[in-house]
Amino acid sequence: MVQFLFISCGVILAQENEFDGNAFLLNDHRCTIYIDSVGSKVCRIVKNDELKDKYYIFKFVRTHGDRIKVKVKYTIDAEHDAKQVLSGWIKSGDIGIYYAAKRSVMPFVYTGTDNTSSKIYIDSNRLANPFSISKVAFIRNQIWLQIVLEKRGEGVLHGWLSPTMQCVDIWNACLGN
Repeated sequence: MVQFLFISCGVILAQENEFDGNAFLLNDHRCTIYIDSVGSKVCRIVKNDELKDKYYIFKFVRTHGDRIKVKVKYTIDAEHDAKQVLSGWIKSGDIGIYYAAKRSVMPFVYTGTDNTSSKIYIDSNRLANPFSISKVAFIRNQIWLQIVLEKRGEGVLHGWLSPTMQCVDIWNACLGN
């Protein structure tokens, strides 16, 4: 069990190295972390540093309108876990996730936030790139992510990624056999 000492939009020192993230900061994006859910005060602006292998991981706490309460940490590389964690509010557009799938199964997302919703199938060539997250839903103690599948003119095609299809590995080691 991970325990955190909470300091509003400050540094949190994790008592253990474990940090189960739900998303990561997309490369070439900046993410503004706000102190409050209305975005009136900026806590910090973060950006990945690919040269130093420094990437930001987000753990979802709750949502309020179009904002997501998160704990944010950075990782230096695949083997090391940072102990410093920020806490604050973000908008969802700059964070992403990979699709975790077996190569033998046709990849898909759902039209709603349950496994009985209709499926939207995804071109397997698209899985090499992360998907941008547009919404987060907490459903029956699970986190469902609405992702952007493609942009069509003025519209955007979205789909819901179930918890078992989410992969937060920045180095994209998510694709199975």
